[in-house]
Amino acid sequence: MKKYTVLSVSEFWTRKRLKQKVEKILDEAVNDGFEIVSVSFANWGVIPMAYITLSK
Repeated sequence: MKKYTVLSVSEFWTRKRLKQKVEKILDEAVNDGFEIVSVSFANWGVIPMAYITLSK
Protein backbone atom coordinates (compact mmCIF):
# COMPACT_ATOMS: atom_id res chain seq x y z
CA MET A 1 0.00 0.00 0.00
CA LYS A 2 1.40 3.39 -0.98
CA LYS A 3 1.61 6.21 1.50
CA TYR A 4 1.44 9.78 0.24
CA THR A 5 3.04 12.91 1.63
CA VAL A 6 2.21 16.46 0.58
CA LEU A 7 4.76 19.18 1.23
CA SER A 8 4.23 22.92 0.88
CA VAL A 9 7.20 25.16 0.29
CA SER A 10 7.24 28.96 0.12
CA GLU A 11 9.81 31.60 -0.63
CA PHE A 12 8.98 35.21 0.14
CA TRP A 13 11.51 36.81 -2.18
CA THR A 14 11.74 35.21 -5.62
CA ARG A 15 10.47 32.35 -7.73
CA LYS A 16 14.06 31.50 -8.61
CA ARG A 17 14.83 30.72 -4.95
CA LEU A 18 11.61 28.73 -4.69
CA LYS A 19 12.65 26.67 -7.72
CA GLN A 20 16.04 26.01 -6.13
CA LYS A 21 14.39 24.91 -2.86
CA VAL A 22 12.00 22.59 -4.70
CA GLU A 23 14.82 21.03 -6.73
CA LYS A 24 16.80 20.36 -3.54
CA ILE A 25 13.78 18.79 -1.82
CA LEU A 26 13.05 16.60 -4.85
CA ASP A 27 16.66 15.42 -5.10
CA GLU A 28 16.68 14.50 -1.40
CA ALA A 29 13.30 12.75 -1.64
CA VAL A 30 14.35 10.63 -4.62
CA ASN A 31 17.58 9.69 -2.85
CA ASP A 32 15.49 8.59 0.16
CA GLY A 33 13.38 6.30 -2.03
CA PHE A 34 10.30 8.46 -2.60
CA GLU A 35 8.45 8.65 -5.91
CA ILE A 36 7.45 12.10 -7.16
CA VAL A 37 3.72 12.16 -7.86
CA SER A 38 3.24 15.85 -8.66
CA VAL A 39 4.68 19.32 -8.24
CA SER A 40 2.53 22.42 -8.60
CA PHE A 41 3.24 26.09 -8.19
CA ALA A 42 0.90 28.86 -7.05
CA ASN A 43 0.93 32.36 -5.62
CA TRP A 44 -0.55 33.16 -2.24
CA GLY A 45 -0.81 36.91 -2.53
CA VAL A 46 2.76 37.96 -3.31
CA ILE A 47 4.32 34.78 -1.93
CA PRO A 48 5.23 32.07 -4.47
CA MET A 49 4.46 28.58 -3.19
CA ALA A 50 4.99 25.03 -4.35
CA TYR A 51 3.10 21.89 -3.42
CA ILE A 52 4.92 18.57 -3.75
CA THR A 53 3.21 15.18 -3.55
CA LEU A 54 5.43 12.20 -2.84
CA SER A 55 4.70 8.51 -2.37
CA LYS A 56 6.61 5.60 -0.90
